[in-house]
Amino acid sequence: MQKRIKRIFPRYMWKIAVSTAVFVLLFGISTCYYSSRQMEQDLENNLNYCLSYFNSFFDGMAYANYSLVLDPTVSGVMASPLTMDPYDYKTTLDSCKKLQAQLSSAGVTSIYLFQEQSEIVFATGTGKVDLRDFRDGAFLQEMKLRSIPSVTQRSMAGENIVTFSTRYSSDRST
Repeated sequence: MQKRIKRIFPRYMWKIAVSTAVFVLLFGISTCYYSSRQMEQDLENNLNYCLSYFNSFFDGMAYANYSLVLDPTVSGVMASPLTMDPYDYKTTLDSCKKLQAQLSSAGVTSIYLFQEQSEIVFATGTGKVDLRDFRDGAFLQEMKLRSIPSVTQRSMAGENIVTFSTRYSSDRST
């Protein structure tokens, strides 16, 4: 009888070990599968959120561009900056500030309106400034060489910022 028990006990232990290993293996595979599916779904949700945020941000940028183009004072200043009076410059700057305030919820902290002919910058927070005296003038000079529109990540005063750039176009046929 003891011989029989000695032979049966290892078989039962072997069966228990194999059964436990198969169970752990199946449980591990199903957990990995579920986790990977959940991570894919979370990633897809995050990407969709980012895409909708960027779409609304770019819609805001298009709104800002159209608002500035449709403003007759801004169009006049951008078309011929050397013949405008100081009131028109102030009105242009006020238009930029108003747009920046409207887009602040989207994370827009400043708007630069750069007039290349006269090298004047209208910047919210700074005002009307000559390009040579502007704190971000080197970046604006660099923008002349880049393809537009562009998205640029850069560092300014120790802070990482993202800059969205587009050309001002007074072509109202589009």
